[in-house]
Amino acid sequence: MTTFDAPAPAAPLPLRRAQPFFIQIPSAIWFLGRDRDYWRLMIRGVALLAVTLGIYRFWLTTDQRRFLWSNTEILGQTLEYTGTAREILIGFLVAIAILVPIYGLIFLATLDLGLIGSLAGIIGFVLLSLLGQFAVYRARRYRLTRTIYRGMRFHQTGSATAFALYALLWWVLVVLTLGLAYPWAQAGIERFKMRNTYWATCGAALKAREDGCSEKDSFCGSSRSAPSSSALSSSPRSLISNSSKTSPPILPMKTN
Repeated sequence: MTTFDAPAPAAPLPLRRAQPFFIQIPSAIWFLGRDRDYWRLMIRGVALLAVTLGIYRFWLTTDQRRFLWSNTEILGQTLEYTGTAREILIGFLVAIAILVPIYGLIFLATLDLGLIGSLAGIIGFVLLSLLGQFAVYRARRYRLTRTIYRGMRFHQTGSATAFALYALLWWVLVVLTLGLAYPWAQAGIERFKMRNTYWATCGAALKAREDGCSEKDSFCGSSRSAPSSSALSSSPRSLISNSSKTSPPILPMKTN
């Protein structure tokens, strides 16, 4: 055999790129509800609103919250909403009983031609703004105290009056800075809310910077604790194993 008859060397196989390796990590929070069930609920509620001239809105709000709460799953357990339409209706009537006299006094003050009449609009605006923030804080407290997770209720401490003054000062600063202070205002207001939010004996302290958790700002101060902010940054499997040591058993999580 001559060198011309020798077989040609085989062409080298093309190099194959390494395929990326993905690991599907189960999520800690799931929403289990279906769109059509929610829209069916809302369409029926709107129809009853039209028939009852708006009175059904309290029952619609209750049904909507129960649907959203019961279909929100956190670490294998769903939330439970225990509020009733009667409670919301009573709160609405109390608000009307407070606001109607205030509106009447503001209207009578505007009829004065003196200094009081000229300042009545500003005083009324400030007063109604304080009452609005006061109502926001009280409404949030109501929703939290009617929310149950793993058999334990959420609750909220702190003064609604202090929150109203705090929020009003932030909004004044937002106006003075032409909106530049808006992000800081939102962070400050939400920080006030979260630092007074608790689940059983656990406080959800919120910090402006994610720089770890000290003993004072820890999420939980009891042995039966919810996961802390540092634990939430770890893997979901370690989070489940750690929380199962001090909490009731957790159902298997979905991975699809």
